[in-house]
Amino acid sequence: MPWTVLLKSAEGEVIDGTLIDHHWVLTSGHALQALNLSVVQLVETLRVYVGVEDARELDAKHLVHVEDVHYHPRAKDAFVYRNDLALVKLKEDIKYSNHIMPVCLPEHDYASQVGRVGYVGGWGEGADHAATSHLNYVALHVANDSACHDFFDTHHPGLFPPDATEQFCTEQEGAGHNVCPGDHGAALVVEDGGVFYAAGVLSHDQGCASEGYAIYADVYPFREWINKVTHPTEVAADAV
Repeated sequence: MPWTVLLKSAEGEVIDGTLIDHHWVLTSGHALQALNLSVVQLVETLRVYVGVEDARELDAKHLVHVEDVHYHPRAKDAFVYRNDLALVKLKEDIKYSNHIMPVCLPEHDYASQVGRVGYVGGWGEGADHAATSHLNYVALHVANDSACHDFFDTHHPGLFPPDATEQFCTEQEGAGHNVCPGDHGAALVVEDGGVFYAAGVLSHDQGCASEGYAIYADVYPFREWINKVTHPTEVAADAV
Protein backbone atom coordinates (compact mmCIF):
# COMPACT_ATOMS: atom_id res chain seq x y z
CA MET A 1 0.00 0.00 0.00
CA PRO A 2 2.38 2.67 -1.27
CA TRP A 3 0.20 5.58 -0.11
CA THR A 4 0.44 4.59 3.57
CA VAL A 5 2.78 6.83 5.55
CA LEU A 6 3.97 6.71 9.14
CA LEU A 7 3.79 9.81 11.33
CA LYS A 8 5.90 9.70 14.48
CA SER A 9 6.00 12.11 17.41
CA ALA A 10 9.13 13.00 19.36
CA GLU A 11 7.85 10.73 22.15
CA GLY A 12 7.50 7.78 19.78
CA GLU A 13 3.71 7.71 19.24
CA VAL A 14 2.81 6.39 15.80
CA ILE A 15 -0.11 7.62 13.68
CA ASP A 16 -0.93 6.40 10.20
CA GLY A 17 -1.58 8.71 7.29
CA THR A 18 -2.27 8.62 3.57
CA LEU A 19 -0.38 10.39 0.82
CA ILE A 20 -2.84 12.25 -1.46
CA ASP A 21 -0.35 14.21 -3.57
CA HIS A 22 3.30 15.37 -3.69
CA HIS A 23 2.95 17.61 -0.62
CA TRP A 24 -0.04 16.45 1.44
CA VAL A 25 -0.94 13.67 3.87
CA LEU A 26 -4.49 13.00 5.04
CA THR A 27 -4.89 11.65 8.57
CA SER A 28 -7.06 11.69 11.69
CA GLY A 29 -7.53 14.99 13.47
CA HIS A 30 -8.20 13.44 16.87
CA ALA A 31 -5.06 11.28 16.66
CA LEU A 32 -2.92 14.40 16.21
CA GLN A 33 -4.87 16.33 18.86
CA ALA A 34 -4.24 13.50 21.33
CA LEU A 35 -0.53 14.37 21.22
CA ASN A 36 -1.44 17.61 23.08
CA LEU A 37 0.82 19.73 20.90
CA SER A 38 0.18 23.04 19.18
CA VAL A 39 0.46 23.29 15.40
CA VAL A 40 3.82 25.03 15.86
CA GLN A 41 5.05 22.17 18.05
CA LEU A 42 3.79 19.58 15.56
CA VAL A 43 5.66 21.32 12.74
CA GLU A 44 8.83 21.29 14.83
CA THR A 45 8.65 17.73 16.15
CA LEU A 46 6.42 15.52 13.98
CA ARG A 47 8.25 13.33 11.49
CA VAL A 48 6.71 11.74 8.41
CA TYR A 49 8.14 8.60 6.82
CA VAL A 50 7.17 7.53 3.29
CA GLY A 51 7.85 4.29 1.44
CA VAL A 52 8.27 2.36 4.70
CA GLU A 53 7.65 -1.38 4.96
CA ASP A 54 9.53 -2.05 8.21
CA ALA A 55 9.04 0.46 11.03
CA ARG A 56 12.42 -0.52 12.45
CA GLU A 57 14.08 1.04 9.40
CA LEU A 58 13.07 4.68 9.69
CA ASP A 59 16.15 6.22 8.13
CA ALA A 60 16.84 9.51 6.39
CA LYS A 61 15.84 8.27 2.95
CA HIS A 62 12.25 7.84 4.19
CA LEU A 63 12.09 11.02 6.28
CA VAL A 64 10.01 14.04 5.26
CA HIS A 65 9.59 17.19 7.36
CA VAL A 66 6.34 18.97 8.15
CA GLU A 67 5.58 22.49 6.95
CA ASP A 68 2.04 22.93 8.33
CA VAL A 69 -0.94 21.14 9.86
CA HIS A 70 -4.59 21.91 9.11
CA TYR A 71 -7.45 20.56 11.24
CA HIS A 72 -10.95 20.60 9.88
CA PRO A 73 -12.48 23.87 11.18
CA ARG A 74 -15.37 22.01 12.85
CA ALA A 75 -13.18 19.34 14.45
CA LYS A 76 -14.01 18.56 18.06
CA ASP A 77 -11.63 17.55 20.82
CA ALA A 78 -9.53 14.39 20.74
CA PHE A 79 -12.30 12.18 22.13
CA VAL A 80 -15.24 13.28 19.97
CA TYR A 81 -14.86 11.83 16.50
CA ARG A 82 -16.68 14.48 14.47
CA ASN A 83 -15.11 16.10 11.38
CA ASP A 84 -12.14 13.93 12.27
CA LEU A 85 -9.72 14.89 9.52
CA ALA A 86 -6.40 16.69 9.38
CA LEU A 87 -4.08 17.58 6.54
CA VAL A 88 -0.32 17.58 6.99
CA LYS A 89 1.65 19.70 4.51
CA LEU A 90 5.13 18.38 3.71
CA LYS A 91 8.18 20.58 3.16
CA GLU A 92 9.77 18.32 0.57
CA ASP A 93 8.35 17.41 -2.82
CA ILE A 94 7.60 13.68 -2.68
CA LYS A 95 8.94 11.72 -5.63
CA TYR A 96 6.69 8.85 -6.66
CA SER A 97 7.99 5.31 -7.16
CA ASN A 98 6.74 1.73 -6.93
CA HIS A 99 6.86 2.12 -3.13
CA ILE A 100 5.54 5.68 -2.86
CA MET A 101 2.29 6.66 -4.58
CA PRO A 102 -0.73 8.78 -3.69
CA VAL A 103 -4.27 7.53 -3.39
CA CYS A 104 -7.14 9.36 -5.08
CA LEU A 105 -9.92 11.28 -3.39
CA PRO A 106 -13.27 9.53 -3.93
CA GLU A 107 -15.55 10.46 -6.80
CA HIS A 108 -18.44 8.57 -5.20
CA ASP A 109 -19.63 8.12 -1.63
CA TYR A 110 -18.64 4.55 -0.82
CA ALA A 111 -20.00 4.86 2.71
CA SER A 112 -23.47 3.90 1.51
CA GLN A 113 -22.28 0.78 -0.32
CA VAL A 114 -22.91 -1.81 2.39
CA GLY A 115 -20.72 -4.86 1.93
CA ARG A 116 -18.15 -2.99 -0.15
CA VAL A 117 -14.63 -4.27 0.50
CA GLY A 118 -11.92 -1.83 1.53
CA TYR A 119 -8.35 -2.22 2.68
CA VAL A 120 -6.62 -0.62 5.66
CA GLY A 121 -2.85 -0.68 6.09
CA GLY A 122 -0.76 0.25 9.10
CA TRP A 123 1.72 -0.59 11.82
CA GLY A 124 -0.83 -0.91 14.64
CA GLU A 125 -0.81 -3.49 17.41
CA GLY A 126 -1.49 -7.12 16.66
CA ALA A 127 -4.00 -9.27 18.52
CA ASP A 128 -1.35 -9.88 21.19
CA HIS A 129 -1.19 -6.08 21.79
CA ALA A 130 2.42 -5.92 20.59
CA ALA A 131 3.27 -3.28 18.01
CA THR A 132 4.12 -4.73 14.62
CA SER A 133 7.18 -3.58 12.73
CA HIS A 134 5.97 -4.52 9.25
CA LEU A 135 3.27 -2.75 7.28
CA ASN A 136 0.20 -4.99 7.33
CA TYR A 137 -3.20 -4.62 5.76
CA VAL A 138 -6.63 -6.10 6.30
CA ALA A 139 -9.73 -6.35 4.09
CA LEU A 140 -12.93 -5.09 5.75
CA HIS A 141 -16.55 -4.60 4.69
CA VAL A 142 -18.59 -1.39 4.86
CA ALA A 143 -21.30 -1.98 7.46
CA ASN A 144 -24.97 -1.11 7.71
CA ASP A 145 -25.34 2.31 9.41
CA SER A 146 -28.26 1.25 11.61
CA ALA A 147 -26.51 -1.87 12.88
CA CYS A 148 -23.38 0.13 13.71
CA HIS A 149 -25.39 2.87 15.45
CA ASP A 150 -27.29 0.30 17.52
CA PHE A 151 -24.04 -1.41 18.52
CA PHE A 152 -22.59 1.81 19.94
CA ASP A 153 -25.87 2.74 21.65
CA THR A 154 -25.88 -0.66 23.37
CA HIS A 155 -22.21 -1.31 24.11
CA HIS A 156 -20.70 2.18 24.30
CA PRO A 157 -23.47 4.58 25.38
CA GLY A 158 -20.91 7.18 26.48
CA LEU A 159 -19.37 7.38 23.03
CA PHE A 160 -20.99 9.53 20.39
CA PRO A 161 -22.49 7.08 17.85
CA PRO A 162 -21.50 7.51 14.21
CA ASP A 163 -23.23 10.24 12.24
CA ALA A 164 -24.21 8.86 8.82
CA THR A 165 -23.82 12.29 7.19
CA GLU A 166 -20.06 12.28 7.75
CA GLN A 167 -19.06 8.89 9.16
CA PHE A 168 -19.42 5.21 8.39
CA CYS A 169 -18.41 1.87 9.86
CA THR A 170 -16.77 -1.38 8.91
CA GLU A 171 -17.45 -4.69 10.58
CA GLN A 172 -14.75 -6.03 12.89
CA GLU A 173 -14.65 -9.80 12.71
CA GLY A 174 -12.27 -10.75 15.53
CA ALA A 175 -8.56 -11.50 15.78
CA GLY A 176 -6.70 -11.27 12.49
CA HIS A 177 -9.52 -9.46 10.68
CA ASN A 178 -9.48 -6.07 12.38
CA VAL A 179 -7.93 -2.66 12.52
CA CYS A 180 -6.03 -2.12 15.76
CA PRO A 181 -4.77 0.60 18.11
CA GLY A 182 -1.99 2.40 16.26
CA ASP A 183 -3.87 2.27 12.94
CA HIS A 184 -5.82 5.47 13.58
CA GLY A 185 -5.42 7.92 10.72
CA ALA A 186 -5.12 5.17 8.12
CA ALA A 187 -7.39 5.25 5.10
CA LEU A 188 -9.94 2.63 4.16
CA VAL A 189 -9.06 2.32 0.48
CA VAL A 190 -11.43 0.88 -2.12
CA GLU A 191 -10.61 -0.23 -5.63
CA ASP A 192 -12.99 0.93 -8.34
CA GLY A 193 -12.27 0.41 -12.02
CA GLY A 194 -8.60 -0.21 -11.36
CA VAL A 195 -8.21 3.03 -9.37
CA PHE A 196 -7.71 3.21 -5.59
CA TYR A 197 -9.70 5.76 -3.58
CA ALA A 198 -9.53 6.84 0.07
CA ALA A 199 -13.12 6.23 1.16
CA GLY A 200 -12.60 6.90 4.86
CA VAL A 201 -10.08 7.70 7.59
CA LEU A 202 -10.03 5.50 10.69
CA SER A 203 -11.20 7.25 13.88
CA HIS A 204 -12.11 4.52 16.37
CA ASP A 205 -11.85 0.75 16.71
CA GLN A 206 -12.84 -1.96 19.16
CA GLY A 207 -9.38 -3.49 19.51
CA CYS A 208 -7.65 -6.14 17.46
CA ALA A 209 -9.32 -9.22 18.91
CA SER A 210 -12.82 -7.80 19.37
CA GLU A 211 -15.92 -8.14 17.25
CA GLY A 212 -17.99 -5.04 16.58
CA TYR A 213 -17.46 -1.99 14.40
CA ALA A 214 -14.77 0.54 13.56
CA ILE A 215 -15.69 4.17 12.78
CA TYR A 216 -14.28 6.22 9.90
CA ALA A 217 -14.56 9.80 8.77
CA ASP A 218 -16.25 9.65 5.36
CA VAL A 219 -13.86 11.44 2.99
CA TYR A 220 -16.43 12.16 0.24
CA PRO A 221 -18.35 14.95 2.06
CA PHE A 222 -15.04 16.66 2.91
CA ARG A 223 -13.58 16.84 -0.60
CA GLU A 224 -14.33 20.56 -0.95
CA TRP A 225 -12.47 21.37 2.28
CA ILE A 226 -9.54 19.13 1.28
CA ASN A 227 -9.26 20.83 -2.11
CA LYS A 228 -9.49 24.33 -0.60
CA VAL A 229 -6.61 23.56 1.75
CA THR A 230 -4.38 21.65 -0.66
CA HIS A 231 -5.03 23.68 -3.86
CA PRO A 232 -6.32 27.10 -2.78
CA THR A 233 -5.25 28.87 -5.99
CA GLU A 234 -7.05 26.40 -8.22
CA VAL A 235 -10.22 26.52 -6.11
CA ALA A 236 -10.20 30.34 -6.16
CA ALA A 237 -9.73 30.37 -9.94
CA ASP A 238 -12.63 27.97 -10.43
CA ALA A 239 -14.85 30.25 -8.35
CA VAL A 240 -14.25 33.25 -10.61
